[in-house]
Amino acid sequence: MLLSNVRPNDGLMTTLVCGLRKDGKHSDSIELWFKLLEKGFAANAVTSNALIHGLCEAGNMQEAIRLLKEMLGICLVLDKITYNTLVLVFCKERKTEEVIKFRDEMIKRGIKPDTSFCLQCISKFTTWHQ
Repeated sequence: MLLSNVRPNDGLMTTLVCGLRKDGKHSDSIELWFKLLEKGFAANAVTSNALIHGLCEAGNMQEAIRLLKEMLGICLVLDKITYNTLVLVFCKERKTEEVIKFRDEMIKRGIKPDTSFCLQCISKFTTWHQ
């Protein structure tokens, strides 16, 4: 596609990246995402969230945070889903400092935690003592 100068649309980009991610090829999916960005494709929240979510699902939080920082470095506007994914995984892993750090980062960027988000965090925290 890229060789024949056919530009993939958002849906196709997300499908390609998610397909690689679902096959466990996280590095390949991230590499493809960056190649498409280099070719002038505009990043979107759906694909970005899929990449972050896949890394979190695989238990690769360090890589998810590194990718998040790169996304912010290229001025990609992240949304509530991105931050919710990271915070809820940190809740599950009992990393309170990271939960607070990313919740504060959300708020700093103008993304208000909603009721659902707060209830999920509370639910995760309350299971720690059972």
